[in-house]
Amino acid sequence: KKKELEATLKKLQQDETYVKTIQEIKDIEAQAARDAERAAVNAKTTDKKSTKSSSKTAEKADAPVLNPDEKADAAVMAEIDAAFAASGKDAAAAKANAVARLGALAAATPFVLPRLEKLVSLFADSKLGAPAVKAACTIVEAVQPAGHGVAAIAVPALLAGMEDKKWKTKASCIEVL
Repeated sequence: KKKELEATLKKLQQDETYVKTIQEIKDIEAQAARDAERAAVNAKTTDKKSTKSSSKTAEKADAPVLNPDEKADAAVMAEIDAAFAASGKDAAAAKANAVARLGALAAATPFVLPRLEKLVSLFADSKLGAPAVKAACTIVEAVQPAGHGVAAIAVPALLAGMEDKKWKTKASCIEVL
């Protein structure tokens, strides 16, 4: 029995469709890695250019650039999580970009709904508060199937936010609800 299973497994691993699919997955992962590296390099050059230009151009360079064709996947969510975890002088711009990307990817419920708690923590921020509230509202409105994730994940996160000491966080949580 074991030998039969091993022989079947060997045949399946040599199957043309399986081999082609594995190669496609490797190509997609390699492309995603190159794209992430390219984005990091472009971000560094944008930061250098913005420091040399006037303050008006610097504000425009820090505005988040969204790709309308961007699909939610584990790699994109990892980039967003890394931006939320960032600290230092570039953290604010990275967080603003992450908030904007989450808002744009709101329809991808399984990916964005678990990150609602990270948005709630930004509600009290003077610069990121309004975009975070807007993104959270968009995510809650786009939950599919309707009501499922709201009851399980969103409401507990928003109720926890209402227990925060900061009034902006409380008011924003009520607004999202």
